[in-house]
Amino acid sequence: CNGGPLPPWHRLGSQPDPLRDGPPLRCAMAAPTTDPVLARSVRDVAYVPTARKRQLLDLFVADSPLPGAPLVLFVHGGGWKRFSKQEHAHIGRAWAKLGITTAVMSYRISGLEESTRLAITAVWSLAIGSLGFLADATGAAPGWLVASCIAVGAFSAITGLRLYRQCGEEPRIRWPAHREDVVSALKFLGSAAQAGGQFEGFYNPRNVFVCGHSAGAHMTLMTCFDVPLLAKAGIGLMSLPPVSPGVSPPPVPAESSRPAEGRTLKEVSSGAAAEDLHVDLVPESEWNLAVPAGCGAFAKPGLVIRGVIAMSPPAVSAMMSGFMIHRMYMRPAFGFDPAQWPQAFPDALLRTAVEEGRCPRPPLLLATADPGYDLGLEKHVDELMPILAAAKVPATRITITGSNHFTEMTRIGVPGTPAESIMTPALVAFVEEHGVKRHTPAEDKEES
Repeated sequence: CNGGPLPPWHRLGSQPDPLRDGPPLRCAMAAPTTDPVLARSVRDVAYVPTARKRQLLDLFVADSPLPGAPLVLFVHGGGWKRFSKQEHAHIGRAWAKLGITTAVMSYRISGLEESTRLAITAVWSLAIGSLGFLADATGAAPGWLVASCIAVGAFSAITGLRLYRQCGEEPRIRWPAHREDVVSALKFLGSAAQAGGQFEGFYNPRNVFVCGHSAGAHMTLMTCFDVPLLAKAGIGLMSLPPVSPGVSPPPVPAESSRPAEGRTLKEVSSGAAAEDLHVDLVPESEWNLAVPAGCGAFAKPGLVIRGVIAMSPPAVSAMMSGFMIHRMYMRPAFGFDPAQWPQAFPDALLRTAVEEGRCPRPPLLLATADPGYDLGLEKHVDELMPILAAAKVPATRITITGSNHFTEMTRIGVPGTPAESIMTPALVAFVEEHGVKRHTPAEDKEES
């Protein structure tokens, strides 16, 4: 919910009050806050008409937006079965302070099978029993050890019960339900920013970027590289023309007609082990809305994606191997038939599109943590890079040196951390390079 009055938006036009003019918010009113960023957040907004408790998003509105009033939609991770927007609000607050209005969404998650949940509970129970054995009633154990065992045992029991409950929350949710929620959120953000909409003037719906972490990055790639899916939802994707197999794209002039303001992404990421597939800034005239084959002229979309950011994505189904990976992640999220898993992963989606000469080429920023500390997902990106190179996708990969799979995301907004000193500047530079530079009605007409 809105924690306080929203600031005037004279640069982008007059604003409706989201709590007054928008659809009813599905939460209680929050107490007023003095936090200058929290005061400009709109919480627990349903992005589908009949929203379940997880089909909600929070919008963190930038006080002084970057040119073009960009919006980033952040899709959280959690192995398709855990977490929500609540654990990722710090990202919205951090990026809003830098001038990027950020929507942080929750989505329907998958639940573990009953047998797996029972096994987890049994392991926790065994741990508690072992602690009880150490702190036996004979008095042989020191008092401090008894107290420690009781405390750890109680914590283990509570954690086990929470995990059992959470992992069985929605056991029938399977792919592609997760991606459907991402598409629904994008569609809602496009319509809400139109004249008279709930978020009118908060951001430019034709200057949108989609960012995901871990499982959220998987969903981001599966959404943004599926042009027919986006077109069906009325969502546009700025892309260079697809390249036919074995055909090189036209040369790009060395001097770009669209210079970036401030440092470029290449300069920002130069100290972060960056790898570029296409480093030149492409003139604005080279970019067009990706059009699905056979659709002819593409109607004016309600929202336009101008760039994709994927942090440590599980991108290759064949690398999601092993008994525990299958039981904990693949079966709950993608079903019991392993033959169906590959088609739900970015490597298969991109390979098919490349072979058919229809792979979109949007700007792409890939980020991974230190090798060996990213749950092996940096190897997924290693496998993805040759496919992207074959499609001539303008992609940049950076390594967030000094971080692991979790801190590359959880430490965003914390000064002095690798996430804040590498990932955040790279994202801002990416948005400035590939976003629109201003927002006027005339530009909307030209792009349509």
